[in-house]
Amino acid sequence: MNLLGKRLTGLRKQKGFTQEELADRANIHTRTLQRIEKGETEPRGHTLNNLCHALNIDAEEILTYGKEEDRQYLVVLHLSVLSFFILPLGNIIVPLLMWLNKRKKIISLNEQGINILNFQIIWTVIIYGVFVLFALAKLESWGGYGFLLYALVFLCAANVILVISFTILISKGKVKPYYPRLLKIL
Repeated sequence: MNLLGKRLTGLRKQKGFTQEELADRANIHTRTLQRIEKGETEPRGHTLNNLCHALNIDAEEILTYGKEEDRQYLVVLHLSVLSFFILPLGNIIVPLLMWLNKRKKIISLNEQGINILNFQIIWTVIIYGVFVLFALAKLESWGGYGFLLYALVFLCAANVILVISFTILISKGKVKPYYPRLLKIL
């Protein structure tokens, strides 16, 4: 029995329904419910929605079952962005590896990982674009290469400030922070 089926069985019994009663209330076949509870199949969106409605619960209650809350891992995930100081593209590679490793095991890691990666990919394109643009342009009219240095320092400082502020919020359990969404890549 998979975790979803186990959770569904527990909720059904907690509400006092037989398989037949729940299947009737959810407008699905009893055999479908039996296969879902045994872990032989995964419910599709419509079926899951009907089951949740019949049990009077949110889908989130079933879908997060078996996941753990690990705020420390989320803190480390956000701080891993700072690896760009050591490793070129480390702000993408390190969070990507951490996200791929545990995205299905920790609550809200999938959403936050996608959000971090979207922002960091766009941020990296912008910072390398600024570097290339100003390196190729005639910078004398803008104050020479000093302007390029200030622009790069400003962009890096903005990223560091976002990372540190979101890390503090997560460590205190206040909110689920979301980086500004410029474009949706993942």
